[in-house]
Amino acid sequence: MNQQSRALETQIVYYNDLYRKGTPSISDQVFDSMLENFESQVSTEEFDRLRGSLFDAKGKIKHQYIIGSLKKTKAEDDSVMKWFAKHDVETIMVVEKLDGMSIVLHYNKGELFKAVTRGDGEFGEDQTAKIKAMEGFSKTSVEFTGQIRAELVLPFTNFIKLNKAGSSYKNPRNAVAGIVSNKSINPDLLKNCHIIAYQILGSNESKHIQYNNLRTLGFDIPKVRTFNGYIGTTVYPHILKGIYEKWSEESNYEIDGLVIHDLKYDDENLKLPIHTIAF
Repeated sequence: MNQQSRALETQIVYYNDLYRKGTPSISDQVFDSMLENFESQVSTEEFDRLRGSLFDAKGKIKHQYIIGSLKKTKAEDDSVMKWFAKHDVETIMVVEKLDGMSIVLHYNKGELFKAVTRGDGEFGEDQTAKIKAMEGFSKTSVEFTGQIRAELVLPFTNFIKLNKAGSSYKNPRNAVAGIVSNKSINPDLLKNCHIIAYQILGSNESKHIQYNNLRTLGFDIPKVRTFNGYIGTTVYPHILKGIYEKWSEESNYEIDGLVIHDLKYDDENLKLPIHTIAF
């Protein structure tokens, strides 16, 4: 790696740290451009090493399962088409990509007893007391023992209300990060956050069944759409962009893209999944 690439890597790490703390100083678009520039300068191994490090700070609680992070593709280039072609993708599931904070919820017979942030994907921070004060379910509607991956989000209506009351959050995602990372527990702030579940960790069930099970348990889930059968890599980007625009307009919480699952595979327990991407 040359000196220019090392300097760019240092910048990326610095701006990522600010973002994770809820105090970003550049836009997501600028940050993504820096990542793309770095990727063009270095080997695949060096890029994957950096991308795998861009998580929240390492915590003290070890996850039972790896909590992965997705590689991004864009509507403006042919990266998503290359992904479809490379993996011979046919049937896909498209899900809202929630722009919040990832959390793992631990239940025993329906009772929430532990909630841990994603952290670096292997270790996270215990935030149980704060999660129990949020809008969502601290107790499932039927007895459930296991772990659920969810996203902490702030609905737009609550974001507007908080800023009118004097808060200075730049966007809902930063608000969630700031509220959760605060050392004190503020029930009045925490009750504005919401929990949306999207995966039962360790489950061998299909993603369709997992979403149905999460509904049955009483959780809110993201919007989901499935395409059965190959419809062509030149058609997919146009359709996906239309879905994202429609869902963004309809949603009361922030989404920053779509998650695309190749339903032939299930590699979500990898730190950097191969057959699931962000669009």
